[in-house]
Amino acid sequence: MVIEVPDKAAEGIGLSPELARLEMALGLFRDEKATLEQAAKVSGLSIPLFMKELGKRQITLHYDVQDFEKDLAVLENRIR
Repeated sequence: MVIEVPDKAAEGIGLSPELARLEMALGLFRDEKATLEQAAKVSGLSIPLFMKELGKRQITLHYDVQDFEKDLAVLENRIR
């Protein structure tokens, strides 16, 4: 996918291609339109680095009881 932003518009707000990717990924994750893994890929960062960016902006992870139960089941299967 290619998104074009006029140079003058990007310069006026200090927007580089890398920052544009990161900001888009953060917004998609915050609005629950992308998973953590998907958003990290869009941003071009590893999951740990993307999580660090989320923390800087005080964007919480989406992790509910169902996610916990799935993780718990995976761990229980590995122990057996």
